[in-house]
Amino acid sequence: MRIAVTGAAGFVGRALCPVLAARGHQVVALDRSAIGDVARFADWPRVLAGVDAVVHLAALAHRRGIGEERLRAVNVEASVAIGRAAAAAGVRMLFMSSVKAVGEETAGAAFGESAALAPQDAYGLAKAEAEQALLALRGLALTILRPPRPRR
Repeated sequence: MRIAVTGAAGFVGRALCPVLAARGHQVVALDRSAIGDVARFADWPRVLAGVDAVVHLAALAHRRGIGEERLRAVNVEASVAIGRAAAAAGVRMLFMSSVKAVGEETAGAAFGESAALAPQDAYGLAKAEAEQALLALRGLALTILRPPRPRR
């Protein structure tokens, strides 16, 4: 299987890409060195041509000093652009969201796939908006993961 991975040089991407390759998949690493700024990249149809799936990890997360406009451009608009291209190409998409889309983690709380969206900060709101927009795309085979923030 040929799998494109956005954010391949990021925290999760650096761990995922070697595992996919070790399992016999051809990995197309899409990081800043390959595509530049994910929010400004526009040639998704070309990079998704011949790909079976795209794992969309690229995002801005948990950093201070990022304006909401930039956060939205990367976490919502770029995700939707990738989703549109994936739908048009018949490529399955895995979108890495966040538990923050459904609210803050609380002791003993379990968030299932039917949990209502209830973001409590700009990052969570951007992830929730991206989820909703991707789910609305016709023809997109989509899986959404909402991992928790690592404990410190």
